[in-house]
Amino acid sequence: MTVTWRPIPAINTLTANAGALCPGVCQPVTVNLSGTPPFAYSWQVQQNGNVITPLQVVFNVNNATSTFQACVPPNAGTGPVQVVICGITDAFCGNP
Repeated sequence: MTVTWRPIPAINTLTANAGALCPGVCQPVTVNLSGTPPFAYSWQVQQNGNVITPLQVVFNVNNATSTFQACVPPNAGTGPVQVVICGITDAFCGNP
């Protein structure tokens, strides 16, 4: 029997333009992925450790680089928000 080791898929970098965003404004976020395509990953926006957007999922990413629009909801308070990657899967493995 042959066993093939597969690396766990990962988000290597997550980049976005820094600066002030007003509630209701969106910004592109780029992620660099490792693993074996196709990828799917989920993300959400948090503020002070609280989830302020529902979980979003990006499916069928066939490249090592992917971009999505992260939006600050109209009901967000003042202060910093964080885009949090909640999980990633590739053709073979998952990484919660």
